[in-house]
Amino acid sequence: MFAKVRKKFILVAVSSVFLVLLLILGTVNAINYINIVGNSDQVISVLKENNGEFGSIHGQTLPPEMPFSTRYFTVTLSETGEVLAFNLNKIVSVSSEEAIAYARELLAKSKQSGFYGNFRYGTLEVQTGVRMYIFVDCLVELENFSDFLVSSIVIGLAGLAVVFVLIFIFSGRIMRPVAESYRKQKQFITDAGHEIKTPLTIIGANAEVIEMQTGESEWTKGIKDQISRLTSLTEKLIFLAKMEEQTDIPMFEFSLSDVLTESVQVFSAVAAAQNIELQRDIQKGVSYNGNEEMIRRMITLLADNAIKYTDGKTVSFSLRTEGNKKIVEVRNEASYLADGNLSHLFERFARGDSSRNSGTGGHGIGLSVALAITAAHGGKIRAECVKGSVVFTVIL
Repeated sequence: MFAKVRKKFILVAVSSVFLVLLLILGTVNAINYINIVGNSDQVISVLKENNGEFGSIHGQTLPPEMPFSTRYFTVTLSETGEVLAFNLNKIVSVSSEEAIAYARELLAKSKQSGFYGNFRYGTLEVQTGVRMYIFVDCLVELENFSDFLVSSIVIGLAGLAVVFVLIFIFSGRIMRPVAESYRKQKQFITDAGHEIKTPLTIIGANAEVIEMQTGESEWTKGIKDQISRLTSLTEKLIFLAKMEEQTDIPMFEFSLSDVLTESVQVFSAVAAAQNIELQRDIQKGVSYNGNEEMIRRMITLLADNAIKYTDGKTVSFSLRTEGNKKIVEVRNEASYLADGNLSHLFERFARGDSSRNSGTGGHGIGLSVALAITAAHGGKIRAECVKGSVVFTVIL
């Protein structure tokens, strides 16, 4: 159990660190990219003000060396795509044919601003029907941005790996005292259960001797009933403790249809004595790979719970398949419960209706056992009240 808890702890811790790193690195790289776009647009804005030339930059926040370090070119087109002028004096990596092709492509797409490859571009309407396309080379900035992005990702992943190793190492030490305490608690339950069995057996034997000598009485009957309850409770607590310790459960292929049919049949006499009809809708030929004894016990617990706590005259059992999933449903009438989710019933010593428990003999641990068995098989179990009926659904 604590191996699973440790894995979840590591997963949550590493995921938290990953999200923090993602937020930090994402924010830094986004700011870098925004700065590149902002600086390029600022250069384009200056060029627009001076009809494609730097001219005076007084009043601008651009560095004085910007006119000499910026590589750019302009192309002026008519609305039909005719080249009216172009300026390639500030760049040598682009030919006139390429520059004109770039501008015509943007004209055809009616683009006003954005990126074209490594170039940030903007447009200036020189006069009606005449548009100047201004291209600023951002190759160096984009390459620096790309290098920083890759480096930050590599460093982030390396840091995440280091954090994972540290968390993996220290999580064992952190969980060790808790695991030891939990192990002692489970061991106490197991030892106490075994210790309780002996006096219960002796008390039961003494009650039988008294009955042999004086005959059965309400007191001896009460003693035997309470012994039976305590014995059942002790067995379930020991079973739960063992289930939490057991990691390798033997599983084999068996007929789930037969197990459900046989388990329900066991309660026929009990149900008949209470005038309860057991309804069955069991799909035939359904097999399942699991621990047959545990699955049989789970169904028995659900059936026993349904018969004990129904206030109607029917308890129904069904089995069907949906794809690879096997779905078992146990339904009983319970008008004393409000509609909604009943997941709290799977808690140990939980009571659906405390006013009914003294007469049923239940002790609120059976459904916890059913939950543990289902979880051990990788399945799910849920309980809900729908229109006055309690439905337990097991998905295997």
